[in-house]
Amino acid sequence: MSITALTDAELLDQARNGDEAAFTELYVRHHAAALRLARTYRRTGDPDDLVNGAFERVLGALRKGGGPTESFRAYLFVTLRRLAAEQGDKPDDSSLDAVPEPVGDESDNPELDSADRALIAQAYESLPDQWQAVLWHTAVEGRQPKELAGVLGV
Repeated sequence: MSITALTDAELLDQARNGDEAAFTELYVRHHAAALRLARTYRRTGDPDDLVNGAFERVLGALRKGGGPTESFRAYLFVTLRRLAAEQGDKPDDSSLDAVPEPVGDESDNPELDSADRALIAQAYESLPDQWQAVLWHTAVEGRQPKELAGVLGV
């Protein structure tokens, strides 16, 4: 029987027993659908890398004797979603050069009223912790963005 004639469950059994051709067939069958799903995730980097990472995790689970026994695509999609969520939680790899220069001291500006201060505080608190730190170090302490990489661990 040709490997392409086997069901996903049969291919999973063979892949779990070390048959690389069986896993390759699963990859061929489900890669396009996984790539379509990966393209719907924003801020997770390259969709091809995300898909390949998900396939690697599934293969790793199979090699350890775990992973799916049936419904390969559903298992792959859950793995893909989890990987995308993990990558979305990581700090953005964008350069710190993109951070604006520190705001200069403008002593001739009038004092802000309490409504403006409250609005500014609310906006600041709505930022992720890392961007709060960037804003504080650049705007308040006057540090350069390039100095912050070590301080912020990025």
